[in-house]
Amino acid sequence: MLELTEKDCRLSSANPRAELHGEDTELACDLHLIVILPNTSLDSFSKSLRKTLFRKATKADADMVDEAESGDSEYLSEIRYPELGTFSWEYEMEDCEAIIHHPIKEDENINLEGCKFNKLKIKPMSGGSVTLWFRLICHPSTENMGRLCELIQSDVTLSLSCPSPKQKSLD
Repeated sequence: MLELTEKDCRLSSANPRAELHGEDTELACDLHLIVILPNTSLDSFSKSLRKTLFRKATKADADMVDEAESGDSEYLSEIRYPELGTFSWEYEMEDCEAIIHHPIKEDENINLEGCKFNKLKIKPMSGGSVTLWFRLICHPSTENMGRLCELIQSDVTLSLSCPSPKQKSLD
């Protein structure tokens, strides 16, 4: 389960569209977001992913700042396979709650319930960070859709809570 609490990220796009629910149409939106997080966030997707992608710094490439910042002498800060680059990770979470925080007025936050998290891409970064690109499918009000469109290509503060991870079967 991925939990983000007031993380700075970039709203790279907001694609409004209509979804059919029986004979009714409902406003839907695909939000594409980018966030940089510590590599420990990878544990939300797989307990072995971080250890697969990162290794502990050797004496030759050790940076005392990495260890001091993490407070952990076993901190995995170096990319194990730099040639891997950015890759997709098949992972979906449903019934997510997202909040795009207003910088000043809490009562003007954009609250989005029943969102779907998917289309995850991961880029390991030297020093022990990862860049995540992902899509949130949501159903904003008409008013919030306009506000989301105003935020395209802006840095926003996001909180995200997803209760039910759902991975695709390998069968």
